Amino acid sequence: GASAAACLRQPPMLAARPPLIHSFRMSTTPADKAPPEARSVPAALPPPRFSELLKFTVLAMPIYVAPTLLSLIDTAAVGQVSSVQLAALGPACGICDAISTMMVFISVGTTNAVSTAVGGGDRAAAKRAASVSVTTSFAIGCVVALLLSLSIGPLIANLVAPAAVASTVARTGGDTAAVAVTTQLWAACETYVRIRALSFPFSLALMSAQASCLGAKDSLNPTLATLTASLVNVAGDAALVLGPLAMGIAGAAWATVGCQVAAALVLLRTLRRKGMLELRQLPSADELRRFFAFGAFIVVLFVKQLVYNQAILLASILGTAAGAAHQCLFSIFRLCCTLGDVTGATAQSFLPRYYVTDEASGRVTFDAASARGTIKRIVGMTALVALCNTAITFSVPLLRPGLFTADAEVTRLLRRAAPIAAAGLLLHPPVVGMEGCLLATKDVRWLVRHYVVTGGIAVAATQLLLKVGALRSALSLDGIWLYLAAFQATRAISFVGRLVGVGKSPPKR
Repeated sequence: GASAAACLRQPPMLAARPPLIHSFRMSTTPADKAPPEARSVPAALPPPRFSELLKFTVLAMPIYVAPTLLSLIDTAAVGQVSSVQLAALGPACGICDAISTMMVFISVGTTNAVSTAVGGGDRAAAKRAASVSVTTSFAIGCVVALLLSLSIGPLIANLVAPAAVASTVARTGGDTAAVAVTTQLWAACETYVRIRALSFPFSLALMSAQASCLGAKDSLNPTLATLTASLVNVAGDAALVLGPLAMGIAGAAWATVGCQVAAALVLLRTLRRKGMLELRQLPSADELRRFFAFGAFIVVLFVKQLVYNQAILLASILGTAAGAAHQCLFSIFRLCCTLGDVTGATAQSFLPRYYVTDEASGRVTFDAASARGTIKRIVGMTALVALCNTAITFSVPLLRPGLFTADAEVTRLLRRAAPIAAAGLLLHPPVVGMEGCLLATKDVRWLVRHYVVTGGIAVAATQLLLKVGALRSALSLDGIWLYLAAFQATRAISFVGRLVGVGKSPPKR
């Protein structure tokens, strides 16, 4: 879903919005602001083959899967050592993965800029776009690392830890051991985040380099870079977490930092060898404005992360076993969500071809009638991804819980909540696919309003559960996963209604 931000480069809509699946022409704008993919004549385009859509989706997955995959590897390693530290990985990885996800606009903008230049035969422009992206991404990563290192301690000490301790006292009647475990949990969380913050300059530069390769139609090198990162992380966890050093959660964080640095250096060297990278000239103000043109989609990304992190916060107050079980299941859930998110990228890559320019008036329209076949195939592909995600989330906790933990109580909670998580994941890929279709038709403002309302409801519900004793005592891990399933269902209903309903007024500029 994150890569859908690419179509913010498309022209804003001025025409009234008829239902997508029935309309024949949508979205008009002056020709000088037409998207690069717009055709000058409304020639009929055949829908892409299903295999073509599937191939694109699979090859785009490494960029989106990498951050979650690294957290999943850390979870599997730490889970063999300590249930308390495993529970601490929940909020720790949630914070780090949320920041990585918020930065996906870098990947989207870079792929768009490089692919547009490559498609036009302008290799110099492609090289400049990649260079500006890598430089700016590294600078953003340095700022993120500094801010995160400075803020995580006060945030936990002044806001999160006191609430968690108060909840533990209320739940256990002030048991000293339980309070000590809660304090230890949040101290471990702070340790992991402080160390992993050092990886952001390299992880964002890596994200930029991967996107530059994809924009140049090179999917092999980004995949190899992701494989390199995963292998280094596995080796690092084996040595620093499970090996003689036995550094626990701190070792997992250092392993992740090391793998991000190694993968970034490998891929940046590849870009330089291919003549796609030149770091001697700093970006100009105009280049920076174009780079950040995709930042508006951060609002949607922020609300999504807010909803998921609210669930992590609720799980952290249920005790060590529930927190550890939630982290195991949430790691699988996020990995499968990431696989589903790529379907939104597919929609954004294949639907812009249906923008057409009227030569007489110079206005650009979206030919929804011609796009209908492509939309149907994208939805069909999302159904296939949804079935795979559901099977993974349902079967792994039930059949192989030992991959994450040897704790019997954690295993019991994990198995009980797995079917609910699987039900939510059944809806996720179609939801993301529909979101991509909405963004392809420039319905950005409606999406932002939808997510702002959804995020407000999620925050209000979480605060009620934290503040009202009767509600807090009734909270369970199953209830948290019902909450996440309801989030998917709400999005599905809203998006279907928006796609098939008749809009009364056009989006504003």
